[in-house]
Amino acid sequence: MLYKYFPPERRAFLDELLIRFTPPGLFNDLFDSFPAFSGFDESLIREKVNKVGLDIALNIAFEPSSEDERLTKLNLLTKANAILKKQYLSDPARLDETFAYLHRKRINSEIGVLCLCKNPKSVVMWSHYADEHKGFVVGFESEDGFFSHHPNEPEDIGVLTSVNYAKQRPYVDIRTIKEGANLPDILFTKNEEWLYEQEYRIIRFLKSADEIRDENVHLFRVPSIAVREIIFGLNSDSLTVESLQKSLKQNSKLNHIKLFTAKLSKTHYEMDIVPYE
Repeated sequence: MLYKYFPPERRAFLDELLIRFTPPGLFNDLFDSFPAFSGFDESLIREKVNKVGLDIALNIAFEPSSEDERLTKLNLLTKANAILKKQYLSDPARLDETFAYLHRKRINSEIGVLCLCKNPKSVVMWSHYADEHKGFVVGFESEDGFFSHHPNEPEDIGVLTSVNYAKQRPYVDIRTIKEGANLPDILFTKNEEWLYEQEYRIIRFLKSADEIRDENVHLFRVPSIAVREIIFGLNSDSLTVESLQKSLKQNSKLNHIKLFTAKLSKTHYEMDIVPYE
């Protein structure tokens, strides 16, 4: 069983059975999915510029134009390559920053992450993610097909994976990318200060969302059978409790869901989870 903390305004969850996969750039951890990049040196810069120049030269060679026009364009291309190399080599560190920016922009436009956790008793998480204990927690059956990898997807997509916690940021040498080397799990590594969350993640392509709201809220439909528990917060108001109960009564496919309540533990700094009465 894995859990998701919800604020009270998500009380319609059982009616919709839609859950958000969020681009990493919208998380409250600025380091999330953002490794340290380096590696732009003179040889790599020359290689990249030469490759771009070669591609353009091939296009020019097959253009339906006169021989003189093609030679003029190729001569200009040689000069342009020289200018680009000189400009890039004057500040290679700037390219590290540019590459990092492009990485951030790409993953935020292409992928969304669903964050779950093993612990429904965390006082901190009830406070941060469930609006000061006013919200609720949903328990999911992690072996349901919703959390499974699809055969036609890339290796890391749709795989429920535990987060690795570390003191140092993942490091990516840009030169290793072109060599096909194994890259660090940048999407599954976080600062060890978040260790208490005991987080698991699953990644999906945003384009696969079942519904999109407000242009950037990508929602995926969860099978009713995957939802196993609802835990009311210590400060859940009657509107939240009654709304969720009403949803259970109106949908026979949700009859299997068990209800619990979070209460202050008498012995530990955590919440006790007890059956709802």
